[in-house]
Amino acid sequence: MGSNQHYVPRFLLKNFSEHKLVYRYDKKTGRVEQKNIKSVCSQDDFYNLSLENLCENFPQIKSELQKTFKDMPKDVYLSCDKAITEIETNTGEIVKKILLNKNLTVLSDKERFMLCVFISLQMLRTSHFRNDLKTIMESTANKVKQFYDAGLQSTVSYKDWVEDNIGKNFDISAKFMSLKNLGEETITFANILFSTKNIFLIDTIDDNLYISDAPVVLHNKKTYGPYGNIGILVPGIEIYMPLSSHIILAYHCKTLIPPYNAQANCHNY
Repeated sequence: MGSNQHYVPRFLLKNFSEHKLVYRYDKKTGRVEQKNIKSVCSQDDFYNLSLENLCENFPQIKSELQKTFKDMPKDVYLSCDKAITEIETNTGEIVKKILLNKNLTVLSDKERFMLCVFISLQMLRTSHFRNDLKTIMESTANKVKQFYDAGLQSTVSYKDWVEDNIGKNFDISAKFMSLKNLGEETITFANILFSTKNIFLIDTIDDNLYISDAPVVLHNKKTYGPYGNIGILVPGIEIYMPLSSHIILAYHCKTLIPPYNAQANCHNY
């Protein structure tokens, strides 16, 4: 398939561009370069996973499929690109409406929920989120290896344990897990945002905003000791995402008082 697929949509990147060009800052190298929005926050086949790679990574899946198919099908992909494109198309019109009116009261309940779906999807679809999944897998595998190295008895080898529980290639495993759970987790998050959060806009007026490859930011001023304070159901959570170079969409836990000191620049809904 070989298509270039964005994990931050182009309709959003356009709001931070001039003539479809943006300035890209590389945090690792400190280099700044001008790029077309087609080539930023994207990867080839980011939402596609070939059946061949899936079977190579998970021998148990290959074994089950071989019971059904005499000859394994070629060039078959698992993909969620079409569904994501549909969500982006619908949300793009809603964001245009918000930026035109600078007010959330113009939205219907259906549009508000669609916006929650988009924000939830944006939290879960990024390269950063997928890398976090890979890091968790690596940490789990390293911890299990410590038990094996300590001489604890097991019915299977460490290699077999990894293949059975995580997969041969952690990059493919993280990709498969993220694609497999993306739809269900997006709807779960969207329902939480819609029912438990206040939503409003912040107009930064004279300050320019930037967008990143992970544009949804979570913040919490409250602390809960060893339990952590970041999570969409944690009391006090604040969630922000820039929609343009001056407008921020915000979701706040209903235990918080929205920043009405900004008055006309905030719209509670």
